[in-house]
Amino acid sequence: GASANLKEVARRAAREAERVVIKQTLDAVHWNRLEAARRLGISYKALLYKIKACGLAPQGHEKPAY
Repeated sequence: GASANLKEVARRAAREAERVVIKQTLDAVHWNRLEAARRLGISYKALLYKIKACGLAPQGHEKPAY
């Protein structure tokens, strides 16, 4: 059914919001990940993990969406 667990809905929304902010920040600093991590207030390692978890790639390097 369509009755999604509220916690899961919140988690998904938070992940999507995070993805949007990370992508905008990376684009703003031309994918300088060290500078992006500094601006986002997270460690470089945390940023790399989040980039991978979100499936982000630099402009023109997006994975094809099959």
